[in-house]
Amino acid sequence: MLKQVYVTYGSKDILNSIKHDFPTHTFVTLAPSGVDASNLQLLDITGTDNIFKSGVGYDVKNSCGTIDWHGFFNYNYITVYPEYLNLFERRINSWFSAPRAAGLKAIYLLKRSHSDNNNYVVLTVWDNPKNYQRWKAADNYFFAPYANITTHNFHESNYEFRNITK
Repeated sequence: MLKQVYVTYGSKDILNSIKHDFPTHTFVTLAPSGVDASNLQLLDITGTDNIFKSGVGYDVKNSCGTIDWHGFFNYNYITVYPEYLNLFERRINSWFSAPRAAGLKAIYLLKRSHSDNNNYVVLTVWDNPKNYQRWKAADNYFFAPYANITTHNFHESNYEFRNITK
């Protein structure tokens, strides 16, 4: 079971250099959805210490589903204030145990490593962007209660798997 995810960004050459320097690590390369591949994201899903000189580490707080780390990746960033934390945890745990939307492979609840703030990242991994867009437009879109309340600082970013080689 995945316990940590480390993330860094860079060009194809920089990320390939990192991959070359750490051949025993398991990496996933992502590109911003619908954009050129000049600013790529590299995930280290090995589960060991952070090897990136710059980047962010996340602890996996909860997860459901299984994936092959290919597809469409949607990151939802949300601030949950202490008075709403119990409600948020009940809602997300209920969502994790409910039947998944068509095309949803996995969900990961992430929190920045070594942080005591209330900022969470919910990573959903989909077969393709169309399935994600259908779910986002549906009545059961999980983030609807958070999307329009500014105090939640809710925002999202989308990436797609890219197989980069030298």
